[in-house]
This record gives sequence, C-alpha cells and structure tokens, in this order.
Amino acid sequence: MKKNELEKSLNFLNSILDSASHGVISTDIDGTITSFNKKAEQMLNYSAKELIGKQNPGIFHDIEQVISRTEEFNKKLNINIEPGFKTFVCHCDLNLKNEFEWTYVRKDGSKLPVLLSITAIKDENGITTGYLGLARDISEQKRLEEDLAQKHSDLEVAQSIAHIGSWSFSLKNGKIEWSKEMYNIFPEKVEDGEPEFEKHKSTIHPDDVIYWEAVVQKCIEDGKPYIMLFRTHKIDNKKETVWVEARGQGIFHNDEIIGLAGTCQNVTERVLKLEKIEEHSRKAQIAEKAKADFLANMSHEIRTPMNGIIGMLELLNETQLDSEQQEMLDTISQSSQSLLTLLSDILDISKIEAGKMSLEKINFDLNHLLHSVVRLMDFRAKETGNKLLLSLPVKNDIWLKGDQTRIRQILMNYISNAIKFTENGKIEIGYKISSDNNIIFHVKDNGIGISKGDQEKLFQAFSQADTSITRRFGGTGLGLIICSQLAEIMDGKVYF
Repeated sequence: MKKNELEKSLNFLNSILDSASHGVISTDIDGTITSFNKKAEQMLNYSAKELIGKQNPGIFHDIEQVISRTEEFNKKLNINIEPGFKTFVCHCDLNLKNEFEWTYVRKDGSKLPVLLSITAIKDENGITTGYLGLARDISEQKRLEEDLAQKHSDLEVAQSIAHIGSWSFSLKNGKIEWSKEMYNIFPEKVEDGEPEFEKHKSTIHPDDVIYWEAVVQKCIEDGKPYIMLFRTHKIDNKKETVWVEARGQGIFHNDEIIGLAGTCQNVTERVLKLEKIEEHSRKAQIAEKAKADFLANMSHEIRTPMNGIIGMLELLNETQLDSEQQEMLDTISQSSQSLLTLLSDILDISKIEAGKMSLEKINFDLNHLLHSVVRLMDFRAKETGNKLLLSLPVKNDIWLKGDQTRIRQILMNYISNAIKFTENGKIEIGYKISSDNNIIFHVKDNGIGISKGDQEKLFQAFSQADTSITRRFGGTGLGLIICSQLAEIMDGKVYF
C-alpha cells in the first residue's frame, strides 16, 4: 500500500474513533497507552498528548478499587497478580469475557463510573500485542439506580412501619414475587426463596382457605379489585394467629389478565382491639339491660303498694280528723304523691333505656290536645297566682298522626316547671309551623329564669341547676331528661 493511501486509511480510522460515543483507549502489551480518542479526552479531561506513550490506564483508575478488584480476581480466577495493569487485562489473558464497572478518576480528581469492556489485540499468529478498551459513561444510569435503590429502601421502611407487604403473581409462569415485609407477615422464610402458590395456600387457616381461594380465583377471572380478611400463623408458632388484610387486583396487558398484584397487611392488633371493644360493648349492654330491667321491675313492684297507701289515705281523709291529724295526713299524702311521681319517672327512663318505650300512632287534633292540657294545668297555675295562656296560630282543626299521650306528657312537664318557678306571672303555651311543616311547641314564662351555664345541666339525669332548688321547689331532676328522650324517640328535640 502506498504511503498516501496508508495515511488516508489512518486518518479515516482516527475520524471514526474520534466520532465514537465511547471512550476508546488502546495500550501495548505492557500497558502503555497507544491511542486515546476525543470521547476519552472529554470523559477524563486528559489530552491524548499527555498520555500516549507516557502513561498506562492506572493513572485514571481509583487505586483503592484496583486493589480490591485484584484480591477479588485472584480468588475467583485462582491466580496471583499484583495490583496494576494486569488487574485490568487478566480476564483477556485467560480468554474470558472482560466487561466490568470501574471508577475513573478525572484529571481534576472527580470520579466517573464507567462500563469498561477490554479485548486483546492479536497479530496474525494469535499472539497478543496489545489491548483495546471501550468505556461508556454510566453516571446517569448509576444515578437512576441509586435513586431506585433509595426509593426501594424507603418503601421497605414504610412497609415495615405499616406492617404492609407487596406482592405480584404471574399467570404465565406461576411465579410469585414478594417484598421483604411479606416474610414478616407470613410463615415462609426468606432463605427458601420466592414462595410457591400451593405452599403459600397451605399456610392459610383451614377455616379461611376456601374463602381465600375463591376470592383469588374470582380476581384471576375478572381482575376486579378485592379486599379480604383471613388468618395465617407465626413462623415459629402455628398456634399464634396472625390476621391479614389482603388487597389485590388484576394486571392487564392488551385487555388480557396476565397476573395479579396487591398488598397484605398484618392487622392482628387492630382485630384484637375490635374484639375487645365488642366484648366490652356486649358486657355493657348486658349490664345496662339488667339495670334497666331491675329498675323497671322494682318501680312497678313499689308502685302497687304505693297506690294502696294513697288510696287508704284518701279514705282516711274522708273521716273526722282534728287539725293536727289533718296536717299530718296532708304531709303523708304529699310525700306519697311525690314518691309515686318519682317511681313513674324511673319507670319511664327504664323503659326508654331498655328500648321498650312503645309509641302510639293515632290521628289527633293538635288544638284540641293543647286545650285539654291547659284545662288540666289551669287549676295548679291559679294556685300560684299565675295566668295560663294559650297561643294558637291556626284556629281550625289541625290533624296529626303520632302519640298524643307522650306529647301531652312533655308539655305538662314544661308547664309544671314554669308554674313551679313563677309567681303571679304569665305562662304561655303554643306552637308555630316551620317552613318545612314541622311543629315547634313553646312554653314561655316570666319566672326566675336560668343561666346559660345551668341550662346545660337540665337534660342530665338527676341533675338540677342548683341543689338549693330541690330544697325550695322540690323535684327529682328526671322530668326534663325524660322529655328529651321522648322527643328523640319521636324524631324531635327539646331545648331552652
């Protein structure tokens, strides 16, 4: 080949090397650099003139990594070489594939991860005369791998905290893949590798396995999301139950289900807490019912002899008595009536709390009901010098359907309180019809009033605004709580 043609061929090859996307570096048999392309110059910030014929690749390798790799290769290949150029080419010398990740050190000291592939250059007789290295910058790939590893690590931490593991199942090959936390939930061991479907199914509680299999099979068929709760057991104790909440759905490709994926969470603590709450609730309901039944029975049993006592007192009142005897009889009668009222109140509360308070649903005239209430309470109002007024927004008959007896009981309780705490005043009873056709009753008086703070106590059983009120005006503190509960049963409410 003529000299000009040879130069043209060399220039052409150099152009190819300089336009390559990889760093191309060649050495002679002893490791001295013989070529160093443009990409290599960009990667390492060295110029070709600084290195060709003067240095070997060790100048831009991380020395600690070279030492570590030398120990690794000596053990792996059963050889004995010193850290240096031979570390880079020992695989070539043994006719083995030579492609590894290495760390380059740039001229300014910064580091660059590369994937370096080295091949031996041989003459026509097969004798190695040098080596050719192709280096690819993998810094972006490493960054992505590190980001992915960090996210995977963060996910494992999050799963560990929440006791949630993730899984996937391939319908094509039956392979199951688990996250690390799954091995903390189920009895399978990490060292046994990825679990097998049938083996995993055998760890499900016998009473739950048919349900578990049916849910999974349905998802395989339609791919729709599911949530199920089942039991497994601890790895070291088959008798210790672990409750698992599993969620899953199908994995689709071109509208075809190719697998399942989902999560499993250890919810044993939550289930045990719910069981305790349910047990406490059940016991509380039993105790509450027993208390309500006892109060109802006792108040009923006591009311019977009390009615007998009151009846005998009424007969005794018709006999000839002197003034002192009459005064004592009046005191006994008043006390008996108060006790009977208390027993009736207790019986009403017991029925309400036991859920045995039944309501009538009959048609009644609202105006007629209010007229009857005023007639019943008018005499008591006059005894305290009060005037009982009736305010009716509608004069015509207003027919409603409900329990007029309980409505009358609530109104009479409010009027009774108004009479008790008002002297020589006015008490008005009435109603108005709201825009949504609800009836709003009112009882107004100009008595002693009650503070905002004390109003909150009025609907608590056995509670009154001021303990001195009991001594001065009497009462049990049960009336308003009964009114409140009766109103709630009738889908209403009472307030001040």
